[in-house]
Amino acid sequence: MQFKNGKYLHRNMFIYYFTRQNYRQLERVLFETFSKEQLREFYINQKMISLKVRGSDGIIDEVGFQITNHPVYRKIPIETYHRMEEAVKRHFKVNGCNLSQSYMDCKAIEALAWYEFDIYLPSRAERMKYYPRLRRALGIKKSEVEFKEFHPTSEEFLKRLEDKEKEMIKEYKSQNRRN
Repeated sequence: MQFKNGKYLHRNMFIYYFTRQNYRQLERVLFETFSKEQLREFYINQKMISLKVRGSDGIIDEVGFQITNHPVYRKIPIETYHRMEEAVKRHFKVNGCNLSQSYMDCKAIEALAWYEFDIYLPSRAERMKYYPRLRRALGIKKSEVEFKEFHPTSEEFLKRLEDKEKEMIKEYKSQNRRN
């Protein structure tokens, strides 16, 4: 990752909080790429697709996939993944993401010239709270959604993230001293 001022920082030192706009963008990607039956199968089998995105100035330049060797994924043609990549590049914009670090809280597009991060597309119930259109398509009622540690306003969750971030900063500084 690189800030617009030219400074490089280790990518794991940042936390991205997606906005509602980002979740709507990802829903659009999912509905453009997969049928309702495929989305239902992902949900039933508790499988996710992990996307590694790289880009600059809010635009996604590259999309990589991390998928498990599971029958759900093996029967999806490669053209579908290509369609998904194109949809991500077309619809997902980084300017909606909030970027947080101990000394900074802003929109990612304001701070970063170059970035790389992961997007986990939903299939687990605790993540479905943010995907109302997808929830309706899968026939999941809002009351059925369990929401655990992923909630960004959960005090315990934020405390754990803050502690982890402090450890990473400490480790990063000690590695730099050794070099």
